[in-house]
Amino acid sequence: MVYAVPARGIGKPDYSKEVSSGKERAGLVLAYGQTLKAFGLVFNATPSVFAWVLPAVAPGVTTHFIDNSTGLSTPFTVPVGYIMSVIAGGGSMSQDSQSLILVDGFITTSMSLIAAGQHSYENDVVGVSTGFLDPLGLTVHTIDFTVENLGGGDMVGGILLNVILEEVHPYNGY
Repeated sequence: MVYAVPARGIGKPDYSKEVSSGKERAGLVLAYGQTLKAFGLVFNATPSVFAWVLPAVAPGVTTHFIDNSTGLSTPFTVPVGYIMSVIAGGGSMSQDSQSLILVDGFITTSMSLIAAGQHSYENDVVGVSTGFLDPLGLTVHTIDFTVENLGGGDMVGGILLNVILEEVHPYNGY
């Protein structure tokens, strides 16, 4: 039996979603063994029930990010068998500020140096990862995210990092 099937497209596969996801994570799709985590801070005088909302930060003070899922401050312990990769981050503060990422107590990168009142956003595929040091997740690692008020007044604003915590196995490409 023969059926008439209407033609669609122009005869070649459309990989536009896959190609764009390599440039930017507009629609995040997690693979098996991956968990999305958010770490952030909001500095504001308004009281809040959320652990990541804190009062304004005085000049010269460094604050550790809060794990939004647990309410605990960093450093975060990446367990054996896992890697953690930073995939996106952004923020805006009322004072000049610097945000650092530390792995095992060592500075790996200055995530941002934000001028007062400016907005910063970075959407890397992988900006920093414990997988660079330990691709098989053979040892425990700590990852710390901090922000320092470099300005002359109390700092209000907010900052957020999105990371992927991924279970790794020798056979999955790492």
